[in-house]
Amino acid sequence: MSSIEFDPATSRPTRIANYEIIELLGEGAMGYVYRARDPELKVDLALKMLKCEVAVDESARDRFLREAQAAAALQDDHIVPVIRVGEVLLENDQHYLWLVMPLLKGETLAARIARTDVDPIPLTEQLTIGEGVAWGLSVAHAAGLVHRDIKPANIWLEPHQDGLRAKIFDFGLARSATDMTLTNSNAVMGTPAYMAPEQYRSPKVDHRADLWSLGVIMYEMATGRRPFRGESF
Repeated sequence: MSSIEFDPATSRPTRIANYEIIELLGEGAMGYVYRARDPELKVDLALKMLKCEVAVDESARDRFLREAQAAAALQDDHIVPVIRVGEVLLENDQHYLWLVMPLLKGETLAARIARTDVDPIPLTEQLTIGEGVAWGLSVAHAAGLVHRDIKPANIWLEPHQDGLRAKIFDFGLARSATDMTLTNSNAVMGTPAYMAPEQYRSPKVDHRADLWSLGVIMYEMATGRRPFRGESF
């Protein structure tokens, strides 16, 4: 069990385990992403921490740990790796879960698509992104994992000597193709705009659901809009 220190004025963490927290990079419904410094290696990393009000839920903790385990098991240039995972349980029963990833330059594909009205994505970049995501998915699928939430917000575009490199992250919904259990049998797991039709009806999906999502992304990159915008298919 690791330790955590806070700034008494802001209640923000200043240190988690041996990582010095430098700044807040982003915040979502589930947690925070910080720029952190490894004092031994003297490099900056990205530290993702689950909000303690979320971490009290066992299913949320399971999902967070699943992301760490799934990403750590996959080694490929088109998948954002997890370097370390840890947890902190304070005396007041506040529970903190965190994981460390490389600090990447660039932006999400969602941010890039948002600019397509004034700055369309060149066809060569669309093909590079699609190829990179397809390759990363092939590695996950070969390991028996289905991502289940492929969308522009979960694809990172990193500058590269060849132009850019697409990297998949957020494996929080990833499951083994043989593990179809859900915490809540009535829950829809994924992001509706990018989900394959069968994913609405059953947790029993395989790698083809991820390929459907990739197809939706390719359409959106080319047109600047999603193919399905109504209440049903």
